[in-house]
Amino acid sequence: GVGAALMGAVDEDDARRIIARAEELLMQRTRPRVFGIQALVGEFYGRMDREKPKYIPWGIRALDEKLTCEPGDLVILGADSSVGKTALALKFAWHMASRGYCVGFFSLETRSSKLCNRLVSQRARVSSDAIKAGRYEDSDYKAVLEMGSGAGKLKLDIIEASGFTADEIRAVTVAGQYQVIF
Repeated sequence: GVGAALMGAVDEDDARRIIARAEELLMQRTRPRVFGIQALVGEFYGRMDREKPKYIPWGIRALDEKLTCEPGDLVILGADSSVGKTALALKFAWHMASRGYCVGFFSLETRSSKLCNRLVSQRARVSSDAIKAGRYEDSDYKAVLEMGSGAGKLKLDIIEASGFTADEIRAVTVAGQYQVIF
């Protein structure tokens, strides 16, 4: 297997070649799966009497009621610049992680420390101006400590991914076993 080949690598270049080959194997497409409509409708009948589908929660009731998202779905969040897309995505990521999902947040342009600042501001309710200026009240320390103790239970990773290709993001997603990625 790949693990044995890596252990037998003679140098860094050899290891890189082995990893590149493993990534190629991960990226290979399987042949298309084709389903007849009769079989699909039959499966639908079987699902009708089972429990209701469970969707990934957004953390905003109006969205949870209208925007159903299942594992494997692609959702694109778009808007003008500086209107809060990243803040909203961070809110979603935190909420999904707090519901037990393993979440990877790929940042293509913002440093992880800056995203952390935004999360702390959101979750601990510490003013972003106080964070930017480095001026904290005693209550801020307490709020951050409480938020941090809860954060330790979450599986939420921020990945600095500037310049990553789609294949690299996929490889990191597979390696991290992320159920949801942003």
